[in-house]
Amino acid sequence: MEAATVKHVLSIGLVLVVLVSFAGCRATLEPVPESTAVPAVPAAWTLLVRGDGPRWLGPAWWRAQGIDPASLTLDRIHLTRHGDVTPALLLSSAAGPGLFFYGETAPNRLGPVGGYHLTLDAAGGLNEFVQGSLVMAELSAVPAPPQAQTATATVLWLEEDNVYRPTAPPETNWLWTSFNAAPAVTLTVTLTETLSTPVTLTLRFWGQSSMPQNPDHHIRVVWNGEPVDDHYWDGSALEEWTVAVPAPRQGSNELVLISPGDTAAPVEVTWLDRVGVTWQRALTYTGGWEHWIAGTEPAACWEAVPAGHVAVLLVSADGTVRGGLVERDAGGRVCVAQQTGDRGWIGTLEAASTPDLVRPRETIEADMLAVDYLIIAPRLFHTALAPLVKARVAEGLSVLVVTPEQVYDAFSAGVPGAEAIHAAVLALHARGRLSYLLLVGDASADSRPWWQAESALVPTGWGRTAFLGDTASEQALVLGDDGAPLVAVGRFPASTVAEVQAMVAKTLAWKPTSRVSLLHDDEPEFVTMTDALAEILAPDLRLGDDESDTRRDLLRWLRAAPGVLIYSGHGSLPVLGDEKFLTVEDAGAWDGPTVVAAWTCLAANFTHPTQMGLGEAWLRHPKGVVALVGPTAETTTGEQLAMALAFQRALSEGATIGDALLAGWHAAQSQDAAISFVLLGDPALRPMSLP
Repeated sequence: MEAATVKHVLSIGLVLVVLVSFAGCRATLEPVPESTAVPAVPAAWTLLVRGDGPRWLGPAWWRAQGIDPASLTLDRIHLTRHGDVTPALLLSSAAGPGLFFYGETAPNRLGPVGGYHLTLDAAGGLNEFVQGSLVMAELSAVPAPPQAQTATATVLWLEEDNVYRPTAPPETNWLWTSFNAAPAVTLTVTLTETLSTPVTLTLRFWGQSSMPQNPDHHIRVVWNGEPVDDHYWDGSALEEWTVAVPAPRQGSNELVLISPGDTAAPVEVTWLDRVGVTWQRALTYTGGWEHWIAGTEPAACWEAVPAGHVAVLLVSADGTVRGGLVERDAGGRVCVAQQTGDRGWIGTLEAASTPDLVRPRETIEADMLAVDYLIIAPRLFHTALAPLVKARVAEGLSVLVVTPEQVYDAFSAGVPGAEAIHAAVLALHARGRLSYLLLVGDASADSRPWWQAESALVPTGWGRTAFLGDTASEQALVLGDDGAPLVAVGRFPASTVAEVQAMVAKTLAWKPTSRVSLLHDDEPEFVTMTDALAEILAPDLRLGDDESDTRRDLLRWLRAAPGVLIYSGHGSLPVLGDEKFLTVEDAGAWDGPTVVAAWTCLAANFTHPTQMGLGEAWLRHPKGVVALVGPTAETTTGEQLAMALAFQRALSEGATIGDALLAGWHAAQSQDAAISFVLLGDPALRPMSLP
């Protein structure tokens, strides 16, 4: 940091759900009875899809759930999305009947995703709804009309998420490549069933650099050896444009994107995000599921359709969904009645995609919501958390441990994300008791790990700051309707059971202390902040980089006994201080438990996709740091000061570390500083002993 300008339980496999009841002043720990963990009826699942289109739960899937697919009727099936009934059909494939529906996505930080709840033998089966409105309208093949659609516009998107840049425009943080490394990128574009018509390219770039000269950026487009476009733009901006190029070759085509480097700007930094290729394709069945966009013709006619259980799905512009099995004519042709703008799919049921993730649905009972302390943790961590839960209950707190999946299913139709956690916090806080939230699990700016089975990730919120751009913000998870934070929140940034065990053990071993050390860099802003902090809480050791052997003296102090370290100065993901007072490699360098407050930059960033932050590494080690308050982004000391003073004052008054950070958030005069400072550790931990 620069001194003035910076630089997932109520389901199969339940391990632990804890509620607390009170009899007089005595708290008792009551596990939820096992018999309530897995309801026998109704059977319920959560389905997640990551792309729009037809979805098929075939007979093999139903048999795997212990259900005879021949017993299925629409009266038994209840399929919803955000509480609304989803149109669906029971169709027969060669292997037997199954459920056919349209999977629809919505934007999400994890990418486009749609969440569905499927319940069997619940009230409100699909046949209870009006045929043709909420139940999918059935369609069939029609005779070929004189005028029929025989081709469609098809789009191929080329994109690779290779480089993460938080400063890129929102939702474009993952980029393909920079033209600083190579002045040209050559792509092979393979097109099938192409017609001899022009192709349209949709090009999206991020021009990162901004110079006084205009323009800043220039990209030349070459298609099959022929230059087709020179595009210029100015400033740091996301730029998307289209280019018409000559008719494609059948099969492979060559697209070359060149940055000539001939603008007057002394620095040009340009990134490729993605390329879309739109071409006309004949409606010829080539296997799998084929997609088309309806034109003005009353029907679309497909050639070379195979014999068997071929299904069609149509989605109108108004959202009406129609589908069903179709029969081909003697020549292997199928014609489907359509309306202009319909999106259509055709294919065999056996080749249709299943939902991308199917798991048992998990719930949170309403009477479980009146608690003081909510812990959200993947199921594999619950046993390791039991000692911490027991300790907090002994202190008089009522504690509820749930999986992220419970939260998703209760508050966001099963879709993972920070929005579900935020909704859960609001619901619990409305009961008037929630004071602490602990998230147990890692988080990442990379969305791909979220789709792994038994993910150990728990989402964080996100905010946008002036210097860093997108940054992790736990505060975003606990904001009330008025924009003010409601509860104290902390995180154990663990990815393994052993790491959770280490964090729990360190937390339980901690005893409030009066030992305080203040450490600062030598710039005036850092010295001034440290002077102000010292007036609130006098240290027994103060160190600055103008003293010799500062690192040696600091480590000696840290190793001697438990203590609280307050730091003001430069910082980054791996280092505190220009002089490397402490580094990420110092995890476990001292035995004495330590609580750290780092008024710096980036030290608490736990979401970087390729680099572990200092705070995260320190928390994961069995020795040393018990909790750390620090930033995920870059802000100036001036922006941090009001928050730091309120935090220091709350510490001196014996507040828990979570409540101290909450006080800092409320006092903050900089939104960037408030949203980016987080707590890695237990928010109910009390750092300081009172005099």
